[in-house]
Amino acid sequence: MDLKELQKHWNEFGKRDPLWAILSSPQKRNRRWELAEFFKTGEDEIAQVMASVDQQGIARPTKRALDFGCGVGRLTQALCGYFDQCCGVDIAETMIDLARKYNRHGAKCQYFLNDRDDLAIFETGSFDFIYSNIVLQHISPEYSRNYIKEFMRILEPGGLLIFQIPSHPKVMASATDVAAASSLPADAFLAQISIDRSTIVTQPNQTLVLTAVVKNNSPEHWPSQRMAQAVHALKLANHWLDRHGNVVSLDDGRTLIEQDVPPGGSVSVPLTINTPPQAGSYILELDLVQELIAWFGNKGSPTLRIPVQVREQFSIYDRLFRRARPAQANDEGIIPHMEMHGIPQADIYSLVEAHNGRVIGSRENSAAGDDWVGFCYYVTKLC
Repeated sequence: MDLKELQKHWNEFGKRDPLWAILSSPQKRNRRWELAEFFKTGEDEIAQVMASVDQQGIARPTKRALDFGCGVGRLTQALCGYFDQCCGVDIAETMIDLARKYNRHGAKCQYFLNDRDDLAIFETGSFDFIYSNIVLQHISPEYSRNYIKEFMRILEPGGLLIFQIPSHPKVMASATDVAAASSLPADAFLAQISIDRSTIVTQPNQTLVLTAVVKNNSPEHWPSQRMAQAVHALKLANHWLDRHGNVVSLDDGRTLIEQDVPPGGSVSVPLTINTPPQAGSYILELDLVQELIAWFGNKGSPTLRIPVQVREQFSIYDRLFRRARPAQANDEGIIPHMEMHGIPQADIYSLVEAHNGRVIGSRENSAAGDDWVGFCYYVTKLC
């Protein structure tokens, strides 16, 4: 999504569930974070960052720090224990408003709203430390690349930049696998999907196993057995939509189709799905995907849509005080969601070097989840 759309989604997160949007622990959804506990995670994280800097023998800056993608200030507040002045910057006004509300350090800590694809609000060389974690992964690479360039511009010579970003999905990690498989023929993306029920009634946060029958309605052979260990494997997958057809959650479950399917042939495929965390009316959409190539639905193949009622079983306490409500679109039709993006590690090195910087260290990082290979980079600006 572009920056304007990104801002709308994160503004909405700031209204609905700001702390969970920043640290998305399943147990903390629906405003279950305690404020003190939440900010303590920031203190622990920054302490670990500073310890890692010391362990690598890097001179630790102390003057002016920037927290990029600060949200409500979880890390900015923690940085105030190590720097003379700290700044937080974020695209969402709702987050910045909360950050200012939660600020415990007065004029020493300042927060800035920035809805541009640059950091022109800051002067060149104005920070000796820049930190960003669990932020760039939610921004389209065309923008995150530019922000990294801007980090190098506003970092003073000899300063330290630390940022995290995924490199690539784990399924892409093997060049041998990438070469071993290719796209199905254009006319092969035609399927019929069916299950043995026309509607589903369930509860929030349930794991269900469905059995679908997938028929190859194309004139081409689906060589799924050959592609079983390749990056372009054929899989049955599902999305969750609201009752109006708007996306609530993409890519919930996926199951490999392990056998060849000839034209006109069918295969039975189990699919494990996870129901939405909030009660309401939803649509379960089933589709086929050839990994890293295309969704069948985007190629004109019909998807299967099943109405689902997610009903909460309430205790008396819940009925009186905490009754869950289904996720609903705001006045602009937005149900906020997070995108996931990466930049290949080699590109990060090239980008930094092209802007008078040097990567002095990197560590593997799993903040983007188990499906991604990611890194935390330690960068300095050359004098």
